[in-house]
Formats: sequence, structure tokens, C-alpha cells
Amino acid sequence: MIFTDEIATLITDYCSTYELRSWIDYSKLCLSGLSENEAAIDLLERNPNIIDWPHMSRNRRGVSLLRQFPGRVDWVVASANHELGPFRADYIARVNWRFGSSNPALAGHLINDPSRVDWRRIALNHDPRAVRLIIENLDRVDHGLLSSNPGMVDLLIAHPNWVDPWRLIDNPRLVEVLDGIGRSGHTAWLARHSNIFEHALRRIRTGAESPRDGRALSANRSARAMDILRDRPDLIQWPVLSKNPAIFTLVEPEGLKRLLCRAPILLKVRRSSALYLPIARLILNVKDAPRGILGNQ
Repeated sequence: MIFTDEIATLITDYCSTYELRSWIDYSKLCLSGLSENEAAIDLLERNPNIIDWPHMSRNRRGVSLLRQFPGRVDWVVASANHELGPFRADYIARVNWRFGSSNPALAGHLINDPSRVDWRRIALNHDPRAVRLIIENLDRVDHGLLSSNPGMVDLLIAHPNWVDPWRLIDNPRLVEVLDGIGRSGHTAWLARHSNIFEHALRRIRTGAESPRDGRALSANRSARAMDILRDRPDLIQWPVLSKNPAIFTLVEPEGLKRLLCRAPILLKVRRSSALYLPIARLILNVKDAPRGILGNQ
């Protein structure tokens, strides 16, 4: 069959791999940070010997590797991994509920058995069911940690005195909270913390940090931040940069989309034929055709 452009794009994305940017010095990367990096999975699958397993256990994109090496999983850390829950039948028996209380994937279990709840860490859980449980038990939760929770916007706006500014700047809904606090008339509170929020808002608006702030630049995922660090390697904080998905770029198999959309010659060649892969490789103009798409020969 010939695939539509939309389906060909999906298949191409699926077959694409993440590769390190050419200017990244692999020898300087921190393996613990790299093991947490959600874009590093292709690299780590090729080199499982470099994996730091406690840090990999918190990687939301690392479930395929954790499935392959279940004996290496650090279940204390993995209890907070949003994506890990469904992959083992005995997962719930292994959960460390202190860390699991912050995991949205475990909200149903927390609701069904509140004795499992760690009332400090549940303040980080943004699942709607967990948010309701938090609101029903505000006297038991850590109000400062609520500032990091994107599910608590209305509550933070209503109680700016509970807000921890340094935690709030990491909340993906920071702008909504600040706008709401301003509309509520708490301008004195905003003025008191203006220096903290000015930097965070500039980062959101411009997509980059001050060129002098190496740590913040190393954590920033924007293309502009990567360009600055490429030109100013002296600013790089390698342990921080190692965790940053932006050090990788998505590389598509050359010519794959063209093959899927515009290669009717393959329709005339049986997959069992010895000619199938040579023809596909000629069209792709790559050394090895993606076997998941072109067959298992």
C-alpha cells in the first residue's frame, strides 16, 4: 500500500532517533543526569552499561528499559514515576508510598486507601482526584509544596500567603497564578517578590536566560540557550546539561517518508523476495532500512 502523508509522518516520527548535538562533549556528560534525560533513551538502549539505574528509575520515557531489566529498578525512586505503574502485576506491592503519594498514576489507590498517603508529598500530586483529597485535608498538607502543583492554581490565587515563590517559578502554570493574584488585588505580595518572578517571566517570554547564568542556561530547553552554550562552552554546567533533553536532536531516517508515500515499485515486489530489501535501501539511500517497516528479512 501507499501511505497518506499524515500516516507516513507518524511512521517516520516513530522510526526517528534522538542523537546528541554535534558540539556536545560526550566524555563530560554526567551519567546519572543522562539516565534521567527523557531524550537519552535511544543512546542508553545502545549502551545499557552506562545506565545509572536509580536515576533511570525516575525517567518517564525509560519504561522499555526498565521492562528489560526489572531486577535493576529502584522501586523507592520508581514509585514517583508517572509511567511505570502498568508494567508489572506486582507493582503496587513494591510501591514506596512516601514517594508514590506524588504520583498521579497512583491517585486511585490513594483515594481507596488513605492510610497510604504521605500528606507532605501528596501536595505535589496534580491528578484531579488527588487535588480533591488535598483540598479536603488542607490542614494536613505542606502548603509550601502546593506552589509546585499545576492542579492548585485556584487555591494559590485565593491564598497567596501560602505561596513559596521559589517553588512557584517551577510551576508550568506560573503566569496564570501571578495573573490571578494580581487580579485579586494582592499587589503588595507581587511587589515583595518581584525580583524572583521578573527573572522567571523573562525566561518564559524570551525562551532564554541571561548569557551569564550558566546553570540556568544549561537547564533551559530553548534553541537560543543551546546556541549560547555552543558558542560559550565555559558556561556549561555539565551535571545540569546532562539532564536537558535539548542536548539531543530528532534524526529522521533519510528518505523514509518518500519511500512510504512514493515508492509503488515495492508493491510489485514480494516481501519474501531477495530483491525487496535491496530495492528499499536504494530508495531510502541509507545503509539499513528500518526493519520494523520493511519486514524482518
